[in-house]
Amino acid sequence: MLDRSVESAIARLLQIGGRGGDPHETARRLSDVYPTLRALSQATVSDLCQIEGMTKKKAEQLLAAFTIGLRYVEEPKVETPTIRSPQDAYELLRDELRLLNQEHFICLYLNTKNQLIARKTLFVRRTQFVKSSIRAMCSARR
Repeated sequence: MLDRSVESAIARLLQIGGRGGDPHETARRLSDVYPTLRALSQATVSDLCQIEGMTKKKAEQLLAAFTIGLRYVEEPKVETPTIRSPQDAYELLRDELRLLNQEHFICLYLNTKNQLIARKTLFVRRTQFVKSSIRAMCSARR
């Protein structure tokens, strides 16, 4: 039998944009027939429509939620770089910037764990140095 929190989540999903029977009762019936999430995710629309209270639309909605969940699990985790020193910043940008013939003033925005959350190129110039102000760096983040 499915966990109560899972039943409750299924009931909330069945409530969205639908009419019909009590979604909590329908979720309980689904739990009786499909005791695990794996079993429920492998059901077809026609299988789910055999359950009292399930319509074709609700069955499609439920299976679409499983599809989204499966894609989320299979999606590769994007690792955010951690920058704790100027050397880390250099290594992050080295390959990308080494062949450029103009100066690029790039701000790397970090969270409290020194993980990169944003990156913005503020200026690109041919001069030997770039004059910038704190105001320009802060306003670029927004």
